[in-house]
Amino acid sequence: MRIVGHGNSSGNGWNSITEVEVWGVGSIAGQVASPSFSPAPGTYSSAQTVTLSSATAGASIRYTTDGSTPTSSTGTLYSGPVTISATTPLKAIAYQSGLTNSPVTSGTYTIGSAGGLDPSAPPSANFDLTHWKITLPNASEVSAATLSNGYELENTFYTSPTTGGMVFRCPNLGDTTTNSNYSRTELREMLAPSGSASAPENNWVFSTSSAASKAEAGGIDGTLRATLTVDRVSTTGESAKVGRVIVGQIHGPSSEPIRLYFHKRPTDQRGAIYFAHDTPSNSGSYHAIIGDPNNLNPANGILLGETWSYEIKVVGQTMTVKVTPQGRATVTTTFALESGYSDLDMYFKAGVYNQNNTGTADDYVQATFYSLTHTHP
Repeated sequence: MRIVGHGNSSGNGWNSITEVEVWGVGSIAGQVASPSFSPAPGTYSSAQTVTLSSATAGASIRYTTDGSTPTSSTGTLYSGPVTISATTPLKAIAYQSGLTNSPVTSGTYTIGSAGGLDPSAPPSANFDLTHWKITLPNASEVSAATLSNGYELENTFYTSPTTGGMVFRCPNLGDTTTNSNYSRTELREMLAPSGSASAPENNWVFSTSSAASKAEAGGIDGTLRATLTVDRVSTTGESAKVGRVIVGQIHGPSSEPIRLYFHKRPTDQRGAIYFAHDTPSNSGSYHAIIGDPNNLNPANGILLGETWSYEIKVVGQTMTVKVTPQGRATVTTTFALESGYSDLDMYFKAGVYNQNNTGTADDYVQATFYSLTHTHP
């Protein structure tokens, strides 16, 4: 574009330009064409599968869904359509060796109701909570009967008014249950909810258990599946504890076969996903899925606010853990459980179990669940 001035009516050669608007300008020579989104950003009543493309043949695209600005080396490398099930800011950049990077394309997808969830209804109207009870940050419990009858607690357990997701929030500095040092807003599976939590029929056992144990139990083997976003992690307190939250568990009488962690420090761009395992005698270890405690901020980690899914499945003494970040490949880990867990009562847990009991009084963790199921088998 060129603007040429030719003086003024007074003949003194001066020009004055107050404002210029240029319309219809295409890509600059030597620059990659900006990514386009299909369907376009906007408000939708259901989840959208968004395709990203650039008119520059062979260009690569990176995108973000957490509001940060992608570059040619940061953000998620686009490899296929992106499923957006919650209100999400999408930003993308296209790049190619030897050319100037494209401008960033951005837009917000507003999802009024994710996966058919009703934003105006309590959690029990969107999720089957008839076989769960919940533990709150003050260490009190809400029974399955109350929980499944429209129970909500402001700023702790409630329905997202935007997506209809089930929100769990827990402060760092809360009360704790017996044998724990951390507070939680977490569901506990109850297969026979009217009975005692310790009753065999309220729990499940491995299929490698004795015939007598299997006859008494409420289920044999099991699968826990969830789709969620981790919306916030702690940012204050002891460095070893900051940013840690457990979002799913298998719990035994005194030890846990698995505690599934999301872990992101304030300086990290992405969260790591790994699990802790206890032996029946409570000897603990950590195991990588996407990163681990010694490999935080992995390049393929999960952003705050990014939708992902997990599946924890036990068949006999084999535990399979699957983690699927939205729009990316599933990462699968198989783990052999000890024979000592046979005949022990098991139960699933899901929500947020804050693994930081330090920091400021206003610090907290939060996750939103968009689906949650537990089956046996």
